[in-house]
Amino acid sequence: MKKKLNLLILIMLLCFVLTGCGNAIPDLSEEETLMVDTYMAELLLKYDENYKTKLLGENEIDQEIKIRKEIEEEEKRRAEREAEIEKAKKEQKESVSSNSASSGGKAEAKDNAVDLESFLDIEDFSVECTGVTFEDSYADAGDEMFFSITPSSGCKIAVSHLRITNNSSEAKILDILNKGARFKLSFNSGPYHNTMVSILLSDFTMYSGNINAGESIDLVMLVDLPESECVEVDDLDLNIKYNGESGRCSLIGEL
Repeated sequence: MKKKLNLLILIMLLCFVLTGCGNAIPDLSEEETLMVDTYMAELLLKYDENYKTKLLGENEIDQEIKIRKEIEEEEKRRAEREAEIEKAKKEQKESVSSNSASSGGKAEAKDNAVDLESFLDIEDFSVECTGVTFEDSYADAGDEMFFSITPSSGCKIAVSHLRITNNSSEAKILDILNKGARFKLSFNSGPYHNTMVSILLSDFTMYSGNINAGESIDLVMLVDLPESECVEVDDLDLNIKYNGESGRCSLIGEL
């Protein structure tokens, strides 16, 4: 009871003192107000049991730096590849003549038949076509969420699947990208169509990479093909322009 009485007296005294203070509390500048607010916020956080510092440990910092470097390197590689592809597209446009995209099937010329590997100076490798599929879109495995090739209206993506094998006794680099070769495909003796230029890592026409001795990899050539031509393929012919010369070879069937 005595404690309660003392507390009541203390409260009354405080009320009296505060009432009598009038305007004793000085006006604060914006800077001083900000300092007070900051101090009060820090003081509250100091005694807040639910507040924990967000500082990272050394291992977490190292991991974060590593991830950022990997992202930067990947972005750099993609930028370089996109620049190479833009260059290839420009060269392709400059080299396409009035009859390059749609004129002439096998009747264009049969006397310039060539061996694909010898013509492209890749004798250490063998190239085999394992089939053709027609897709509404196409992407490298695992990249479907990030990048895919889509056809024009009324067309499908004709995907010619190639099996590339290093037949030598040591690792070799297969560099089609820097050869500057141009490719066209004819399906079932139909017109020749330019292959598409893409940033897909599996694109044979843009491929550059190391293949171990005896190793085989799967690559593709893509064509934006009218749906009327998207039927079972019995004949698939490849036209190549390389080093100022043209050559033709059969990937499925005979010339």
